[in-house]
Amino acid sequence: MYKPREDSVLMLNVLKKFNFSGKKAIEIGTGSGILAKQLAKTFDEVLAVDINQEAVQTVNNFNISNLRAFQSNLFSNVIGKFDLIIFNPPYLPCPYEEDKELCCGDGTIIKNFLEQAKEHLNKKGRILILISSLTPIKIEGDLLAKQDVGLETLEVKVIRPKF
Repeated sequence: MYKPREDSVLMLNVLKKFNFSGKKAIEIGTGSGILAKQLAKTFDEVLAVDINQEAVQTVNNFNISNLRAFQSNLFSNVIGKFDLIIFNPPYLPCPYEEDKELCCGDGTIIKNFLEQAKEHLNKKGRILILISSLTPIKIEGDLLAKQDVGLETLEVKVIRPKF
């Protein structure tokens, strides 16, 4: 299970600063659940999904009435549309990072996420994603925050797809 690091803290600070709110939000790849927990403060209903069952159990153990977690590989088990979709994906190319939790290879997981996310987004919905200057693909979107961390720069971007 992914433990919070600089990337999670940067995304958490963005959620607090910009005070995203609405009816429904989802966090893909919830890990520790700290981002989903923050979303539950400003959204009516929050879903958190992860491929790792331990992460799902951790989030459900928060016992927050408007937050529910379940196992899913990206959107494979997700039904519905959301006002906000957030994703702090594995973002480093391999074998750059030995930590497999941060390894995205050629960026396929991010590409798959972006393709699937549009199907689950309300017309005025937004996608919030964290990437690195080392991420092997470029993401178009408005920059909300960035932080230099060693040899890379982490960025949180908001994407407003056109339908």
